[in-house]
Amino acid sequence: MIVVDGRRWGTAAEIAAHLGNGVTEHAVRWWARHNGLTRQRIHDRAGRPQVCFNLDEAIEIEAQKRLSPRGRRRAP
Repeated sequence: MIVVDGRRWGTAAEIAAHLGNGVTEHAVRWWARHNGLTRQRIHDRAGRPQVCFNLDEAIEIEAQKRLSPRGRRRAP
């Protein structure tokens, strides 16, 4: 995880690991394509670009999905 302008960003794997509870890297990427999760290309310390996702937005989207009556039921 990195912090840019006070916002926490992480790769799909880092976001999925932080959220846990059945969230996968695929789900994080899906949220970016279909639910408006912000993604940004950020360069790591070695200068390589990585696609990172906003953690706070991911937390909000995950909560909405968890509470939604649609789809597979997950633990709260």
